[in-house]
Amino acid sequence: GKYRIRIKRLTSSEPGWQLNFPSHITPHDFAVMDDTSGNGVPELLVVGENHRGLTKVLARDAETGEELFRADVP
Repeated sequence: GKYRIRIKRLTSSEPGWQLNFPSHITPHDFAVMDDTSGNGVPELLVVGENHRGLTKVLARDAETGEELFRADVP
């Protein structure tokens, strides 16, 4: 299955939602990054390892779930 980050707005009674990340990456750490997409909402980063042992970084917009970038880390 996929790894998920569950998000809940603490400032309202809106139900939570989740961001899905690929199942071929085992997450090791999560981080929040300042907005880069211009919508005023932070980005969520996942640092993980794929099945070959390579470190990957994936970023998604915390509001839309859109993938913003994917990178290999040496």
